Amino acid sequence: MSKLIKIMAGLAFVIVGVATPGLHAHADATQDQDFYRLVVNDGWVVYDFPLLRSQGIASCQQMDAGATPMQAVYSLDGRYGGPYPFDLANSVSSAAGTIYCHWHDTSLGEPNWPYTPTPVYPLPVYPPLAWYPPPPPSPPPGYHPPPGYPGPNV
Repeated sequence: MSKLIKIMAGLAFVIVGVATPGLHAHADATQDQDFYRLVVNDGWVVYDFPLLRSQGIASCQQMDAGATPMQAVYSLDGRYGGPYPFDLANSVSSAAGTIYCHWHDTSLGEPNWPYTPTPVYPLPVYPPLAWYPPPPPSPPPGYHPPPGYPGPNV
């Protein structure tokens, strides 16, 4: 009888875990469109949206694990081994925080300084890619960026 109670308790735990709203996100094309819009409105041209989105969600996952928002930006910043200049790293991390992990948007008022985040438990499940933007326009014929200038392109 004891074994049956343990099995039933385990099954109930699994059912509650799967049925709890908010733990499992659903793919929503408007989230991806809003994320794209926020990054593009900062003046960047996006050539690889799935990669950019995955890097944004990775910054959310770092904050879920207890990193500060600034630490999440630094992980994308080229000065600290990331792939982007600071402005783009900040745009990607901020847009992802606004769209995909809005629960990390907290006021850093005087009583909360310095801000020490706590890890999110249980960890959220982020939705798969649900939308893809149209291809960006090609540069004009004969255009060559200045030497050493990567341009505002992602």
